[in-house]
Amino acid sequence: MGAETSLFKKLTIDSEVEYKCKDYSLLSAKYDSNHFSVFLFNDHNYAFDITHWKTIRHPFIVKYYDCGLFRGRKCVVTEWVQPVKPLLQQLDKEVIVSGVHNLVSALDFIHTICHSSVNNISLDSLFINRSERTDCWKLGSLLCLSTSTSETVDFCHKLLKYHSVLATLDTLPPEDTESKQIKRLENDEIYRRDTYAFGQLLSKLLADSQISTSIEQLRNVSPLKRPLMKHVLNDDLFVKSEFVKLKSFLTSFTTFNESLRNEFLNDLVDKMRQLSDELIVHLISFIVNSRLIMSNTTIQNQLLPFVLIPGNDSDEEMLYQLTSGESITLRPLLKRKVFKRRVIPLICKMYCNRDLRIRLLLLQYLPNYAPLISNGCLRQLILPQILMAVKDSNDELVSLTFKVISHLVSIFGATVVLGPRVKLFSDGLPKQHNPCDEIEIDSITSLNITDSSESDKRYENNECNKLIDSIQQNSCINDIEVQTIKTSINNNVLSMNAKDLQIKTPKEMKNNNTIESEIDIKGLDIKVEKNEIDDLFSSMEPVFKFSQKHFVGQQTDKSIKNITNMFAANDPTNDEVGWSDHSWDSESEK
Repeated sequence: MGAETSLFKKLTIDSEVEYKCKDYSLLSAKYDSNHFSVFLFNDHNYAFDITHWKTIRHPFIVKYYDCGLFRGRKCVVTEWVQPVKPLLQQLDKEVIVSGVHNLVSALDFIHTICHSSVNNISLDSLFINRSERTDCWKLGSLLCLSTSTSETVDFCHKLLKYHSVLATLDTLPPEDTESKQIKRLENDEIYRRDTYAFGQLLSKLLADSQISTSIEQLRNVSPLKRPLMKHVLNDDLFVKSEFVKLKSFLTSFTTFNESLRNEFLNDLVDKMRQLSDELIVHLISFIVNSRLIMSNTTIQNQLLPFVLIPGNDSDEEMLYQLTSGESITLRPLLKRKVFKRRVIPLICKMYCNRDLRIRLLLLQYLPNYAPLISNGCLRQLILPQILMAVKDSNDELVSLTFKVISHLVSIFGATVVLGPRVKLFSDGLPKQHNPCDEIEIDSITSLNITDSSESDKRYENNECNKLIDSIQQNSCINDIEVQTIKTSINNNVLSMNAKDLQIKTPKEMKNNNTIESEIDIKGLDIKVEKNEIDDLFSSMEPVFKFSQKHFVGQQTDKSIKNITNMFAANDPTNDEVGWSDHSWDSESEK
């Protein structure tokens, strides 16, 4: 506890109050990127002892960190939480029942293990952890926690005054209110005060639900007839709820052995199909936000495939393609509309997880959920996390990452995925000319196309004949050349589109005996500008190391001079004149 006692002085506490009630004001605080909550209690609470709260640790009890004075009032620093009361209208009935189940577990722990009593159970003492994002209900504001030995007459007097100020006397059992003096708790009845208050709380939380007889007995006038919390855990309200059983098991996932986990997970998907979409999302959120559950290989192999693929309108099994080229047949849990709104944010959060198996699963199923991701989320969150894996030492991860980038380019385009592009390559095909007066026939007999059907050949022959007849009328070629071309076409030497024919005049055909289909590399329009290439993968550039003898620039002037003298073209004593362009052209004309 030594490190925790100095936490309060290091906190930066927000001045804005997040929640306020008669008992306390709730503020947020931050230290070293970690969030905390600060309970600023009202003046009538200054005399209570918090020694018991700081010693209790339970998954469903708000964790205590430190205490101090803020603005002259006593305050307690806890884990980052938010009250349940403002959220009740938005919660599903099954979620509320699951939350009640958590509270019963916490109270059973306080009564049975800690031998203590909470003494101030109400809606304002129920919270949800904001850091874990598992939506687990927790019991907090344990300022009035007491044991049978700590309950003095003075304490009982202050407790009665406390409830009178808050107008919560209805949470006290009849044996305390009728005598207008709170009786001390004995070890065998440590539960009686909390049991009655919890029964009053359930009447508000489950107002529209059918409450069983055992839960009704929580508010029994006789303390001896009020059931223990461990018996309430087995009530039909919880036992018959499939959602409560699933979440309860997932909450205690690490406490079960491997065989029980596998038995539970084998039919987990089938059990989840029986729930509503809202409850399915709730369970998925719980699983994704639990690192211990996500690290389980059975969860990764048997559940996540159904979570990472959005379903279509039909409920039938369909074939889905994966990044690796493989395919999988399954029936997803959620439709596309719900998936985009509720699951995509969870997937984005999963990309921040550095677990190798989870990342491989995310990349493997990306082609199926990627179209539902917005461009902004892709560029700002997911893409940087994906590109980070390029430098990982795992070859399988790097290979799958590059395949994923190609899929993202096909979906969003290169500009969205890799940023602004520059043109580094140009089309090497010769430019198309459209002469007005001259048409060239380019080596017709060198082509051999045999895939055309007979009807296509007759059609093309007719079109070619018409084109040549029109050319003959314009006196571009003589009768002999026309007859030669027609004979070649009719003999099916080639089958080509008449629009692709180019015919030259006899004079040009005589002066140009070469095939112009050869490409002159000097004519290619290649433009490369410096500093225009995106350096996204510049760190992957290979480095070649050579010995010093390969670098001519580092040789002495003498050695360069010797090398230069080895070539006859550089010999000053050689008077022989080389070929000029004029003599080469003259030779060609001969």
